[in-house]
Amino acid sequence: MSREVVLNLWYVLDEEGIIYSLRTKAYVMEGSDEEKLAFLQERARLDYLIAEPFEIPKRFHLTIGVGQNAKRMPVVHVTMLERLDSPIALFEEAIKTIESRFPAQSNLSVPQDPLVCATPLMQNKFGIIQPKFSGQIIYLMRYSVKL
Repeated sequence: MSREVVLNLWYVLDEEGIIYSLRTKAYVMEGSDEEKLAFLQERARLDYLIAEPFEIPKRFHLTIGVGQNAKRMPVVHVTMLERLDSPIALFEEAIKTIESRFPAQSNLSVPQDPLVCATPLMQNKFGIIQPKFSGQIIYLMRYSVKL
């Protein structure tokens, strides 16, 4: 029942499964883990609209093409999430940035094992972005991050 920082994380992908943008929003919560996770899941439906956007970290960029035609693109395929040590490893730099902006007087930091809700956002061919709660992985639990 202690106060802690919890996180909503979103990844924006297209119909081919290419993730090209991340969004992150931190909250301060009190209560049980179940109450905190229920809050995160509820806020995941709308708060992506005001969450801070982040680029895909350079270490995850995909190389498209071969030889002299090869080009590094600031995107990652959704299947990469399953191959990472932690499904939220893709968000570590964004989480560090968000944490660095906390007011010093708050004495708050992101825990090493934060409660997170990671939700896919699908962008359709018309550029409209909406949460996709079926058919994609939604992570809703505690994860270790390297902060």
